[in-house]
Amino acid sequence: MKRKLVSLILVLMLLSACAACGGDTEHVGRWQLVGAELEGLLTEPDVFGINALLTLLANGTGRLTIDESEEQIRSWSVQGGRITLRTDDETLEGSCADGYIVLTFDDGVSLYFLREGSEAPALELLDREAFEEAYAELVAAGEAMPVD
Repeated sequence: MKRKLVSLILVLMLLSACAACGGDTEHVGRWQLVGAELEGLLTEPDVFGINALLTLLANGTGRLTIDESEEQIRSWSVQGGRITLRTDDETLEGSCADGYIVLTFDDGVSLYFLREGSEAPALELLDREAFEEAYAELVAAGEAMPVD
């Protein structure tokens, strides 16, 4: 009986250790791209012609798929409202707030992801026409570079 109890305690300790190293379960899941931001203008992803999916696994790994390109996430972590994704080639950083993960890339574009099946406050997205008009004004004022 004592041996079974010790075995059970060891199994429970092992399971709790595995759960602890598995990462933040609040952020585990599939996150669909729902918005893209450039120069402070938040718009629909199709304005940029982007389709993306962020998958965060409980074991602390995942993948980021943007259009046809898939990047393996070797590790990810969330601390203090900030998320860090590490791939073989780079480290991406972003924020986690109001139900969204926002990743900002070197070119200044930020991508907004919402976990599939979840709800969050609605983003105020500019449609294509409003985005292009507002961006053209920024370019004309010398506050942004023209984009092809």
